[in-house]
Amino acid sequence: MRENPVNSFAWLRIRNRIQKQRADSNRIIALDKFIDNAELQTYFEACDFVCVPFRRHIGCSSTVIRAAAAHRPVLGDSYGWIGEMTKRYQLGSVCDSSNEHELATAIQDFAKEAKTWAPSHSHQQFVDLHSEPNFLQVLSKNIGEALAGC
Repeated sequence: MRENPVNSFAWLRIRNRIQKQRADSNRIIALDKFIDNAELQTYFEACDFVCVPFRRHIGCSSTVIRAAAAHRPVLGDSYGWIGEMTKRYQLGSVCDSSNEHELATAIQDFAKEAKTWAPSHSHQQFVDLHSEPNFLQVLSKNIGEALAGC
C-alpha cells in the first residue's frame, strides 16, 4: 500500500517550513481545506504560482492545465508528464519533489521567480491544446473517423 503523501512525515516537515516562510514574509497563504469546483479556478487566478509536487506521477494533471489556463506558473515534479509539459511548454520550473530539501528550496526560490514570470508563446499553445473547444474538435473528429470505418 502506498503512503499518502499528504500525511507523510516528509510532507509535514515541508509544510512546517512553508508555514515558517509564510509567517516571516506574509506572502504565502495556505488553504488546508476542501475547495469545490465553483471556487477552484478563482483560487488559481489569485495565486502567484501553483506547486504540483506529485512524486513520480506519470499521467497528466488537471492542476497543471488549470494553472496554465489561469496564466500562473507551475512548480512541478521533474518526472513524467508534469515535468515534460512544464519544460516543453515553458509553464514554470521543475524539481525532484521526492527530495524534501530540494522541494523546499525550489518553493522558496520559485516564490521569488514567480513575481517576474510571464507566459510564453508555447505556454499559450499548451492552453489552446487543452481547451474545451479543442477537446470537442478532436473528439468529434475521432468519432467521425471511427464511424466512417464501420
